[in-house]
Amino acid sequence: MVTTIKALTPAEQSAGKFEHVETHDMVDFRDWAEGHDASCFRKYAIEISASTLPSASDSSVELRETTAEIIVAYPHHFSLYADGGKRAHSMRDMIEADMSQIAKAVGYKGSANYVSGQHAAVEDQIEVEPGDGVSFGVLPLTVTYYYNVS
Repeated sequence: MVTTIKALTPAEQSAGKFEHVETHDMVDFRDWAEGHDASCFRKYAIEISASTLPSASDSSVELRETTAEIIVAYPHHFSLYADGGKRAHSMRDMIEADMSQIAKAVGYKGSANYVSGQHAAVEDQIEVEPGDGVSFGVLPLTVTYYYNVS
């Protein structure tokens, strides 16, 4: 998913490409973005929760399901959302356009982008979370995949 999102050219303000941020060393991506509001535009993280118990299993593979969230940061620096000196779109419009583009690329319609072993990534409704200095586009996913147990 990381490579697929990084390769996207945003339809709105394409100069600001998506950039992945590793979160394993951080407490929380949202807290990090709030503390780096000047440089967090279109930075994103993928947070994966624990897998559920396998719904099917044999001696070689298990069918597992997990939930994930793709979280993209949008600082409240409204000059970022202007086009040619004019405010062409609201921040919310840009968030919704970006998150829809991501959903099409990594959701069930874009599942051909994945390596073998993934069964499906089904997106839920896109959310916009307002913050103090940064708002976030959030795409919840349910990912079903085969896990090799041998």
